[in-house]
Amino acid sequence: MKKYREITPLQSKEVFGIFNYSDSNFGYPLHSHPEYEINLICNGAGNRIIGDKVEKYVNMDLVLLGSNLSHYWDNSDINKQIHPKTAVTFIQFEEHLFEHFLNKEAFHPIKIMLQYASRGIEFTGQTRISAMERMRALTQLKDFEACLHFLDLLNFLAHSDEKKLIASPGYSTKIVMKENKRIDEVYQYMLQNFHQQITIKEVAAIANMSESAFSHFFKKSTNRSYIKFLTEIRLSHACQLLNSTQLSVKEIAHNCGYNNLSNFNRLFKKYRGTKPLEFRKKSAYTIPEYEDRFIQE
Repeated sequence: MKKYREITPLQSKEVFGIFNYSDSNFGYPLHSHPEYEINLICNGAGNRIIGDKVEKYVNMDLVLLGSNLSHYWDNSDINKQIHPKTAVTFIQFEEHLFEHFLNKEAFHPIKIMLQYASRGIEFTGQTRISAMERMRALTQLKDFEACLHFLDLLNFLAHSDEKKLIASPGYSTKIVMKENKRIDEVYQYMLQNFHQQITIKEVAAIANMSESAFSHFFKKSTNRSYIKFLTEIRLSHACQLLNSTQLSVKEIAHNCGYNNLSNFNRLFKKYRGTKPLEFRKKSAYTIPEYEDRFIQE
């Protein structure tokens, strides 16, 4: 993860840009850009970082990203024999595209949605299916007709009640380039090694800092302590294993870096609001803290 600010393919003369890759290689590092982005993934599975939140996604993912919101997807959990190709379609548009329109009453729902996009918005259920169909149709349109369908898509998403906020309320999209280069190295290391015992001394060395300086730096950069962020990565993976395997809770705890089963159960209950086996019985990958809905202002 060496590159952090994407120079997007969106042209200044365009109202929006839509880009479709039928077989994506997921070569992007953790990055951000001033443009808003609607990102749709089909037939994928892996890790997703939006702001200060780390989650697993499975099969289909639809997210609206605000301006300068850090984001990253990989395809590390995909079974190539079942899904040999993962399709990615994304729409990008400028931050100030609707600067005057958003003050009009007809655009108020879109205005509210774009304000909340600074935390990232995940769309689920039938909204995700319908949005996929609309985005696929949009790739075949041009000029004014494409603009009308683009506005219709935004309006459709803005009125949906099948959406969840992703990053925490205190997350800031203000980017300090020098710090982000170091924090991204830490992100990558944690994603690759969370199943092992990782000491703060190890990750502090990656950032070339003392342990105390690194602790302060990490919390300032992510609004999370290092331990809490690592716990979130591990429990996210545990949720995926609970839903997709028949491994015992003890085996899952071990696979996620916990040698103490009692400690794993305690943390799972604290952060997920339920016990691991109860979570498995629900047969749905949802996280209680993401269940907040939008409040019209």
